[in-house]
Amino acid sequence: MLSIPLPVGGDFHPFEVKLYPNVPYDDCANAPKIRELISSGLIQVDDLDFVGVVYDSAWNSARKFYLGAFQLWVTAAGNIRIKNGTATGDLDGASVGGAHGSTHIFGGTDPIPDCEVLEGLWACLAGDNVGDLVYESAGSTIAKANATGIATMPVIGMILSKPTAITAIVARAGEITGLAGLVPDSPYFASLVAGAMTLVAPVAPTQVVQKIGYAKTANILVMEIEPYTIKA
Repeated sequence: MLSIPLPVGGDFHPFEVKLYPNVPYDDCANAPKIRELISSGLIQVDDLDFVGVVYDSAWNSARKFYLGAFQLWVTAAGNIRIKNGTATGDLDGASVGGAHGSTHIFGGTDPIPDCEVLEGLWACLAGDNVGDLVYESAGSTIAKANATGIATMPVIGMILSKPTAITAIVARAGEITGLAGLVPDSPYFASLVAGAMTLVAPVAPTQVVQKIGYAKTANILVMEIEPYTIKA
């Protein structure tokens, strides 16, 4: 709120200028008066107390928030997500900060708050399961990774969830929870068993060595996929 003394009948009375940051400037009922005061020199732009711009928070709101081509929104569970382009659902895109920390943003409870996901739904087979390591077998299509040879590599991530029997959401970085039997503080590699990971890197010729991360606990994998090498 900005109070400006204006002459009225020889006396000075306070004139209040209130900015509404949740609507465009030109839609403000008092915008014409503000422009008039600025153009007349009675106030300067620097005198105005801009408290910020308020956008709607939902992924499908009328007043979406963009940083360049990237849309940001707050999910129904209270987490921040981002997508390069326009979101098509509350859990579209990737969790902000997911690859850089392990806390739920604003105490939210999204099922994928702590990892970065590849954009969009990926086509897969009904036999591909949550927890499988996958490679891109065709455009927007994944299959179980197998370090036996480069034809079924490299790993691009792990199936995090399956909205349908033949579609998947794929995590590519960050903390993957809900696993079991991991050896804490140990590195994990793509396995010679399709979709699996192993403590022992492949050693035979033409096999592919790719570290996918390390175990934080017996139930949490920190996914940090590294470049692969092919054994000579």
